[in-house]
Amino acid sequence: VKSNAVNATIAEAPAAVVVVPNDSDEFDKIAELGMGTRLNLKDGQDAAARWKRECVLVELTPAW
Repeated sequence: VKSNAVNATIAEAPAAVVVVPNDSDEFDKIAELGMGTRLNLKDGQDAAARWKRECVLVELTPAW
């Protein structure tokens, strides 16, 4: 059972961070990929539009 009360760190790694612009084709492609793996979305197929309005998508590149 998943609990929101448990905060655990799996790992830490240095990374370069790039914000993916919400109005980019890349954001749309990534959101579409995420739609297939999410169950029970409160807004169904409109979730991608909500993500575009309300979320910040970042790309992490390991900086070893």
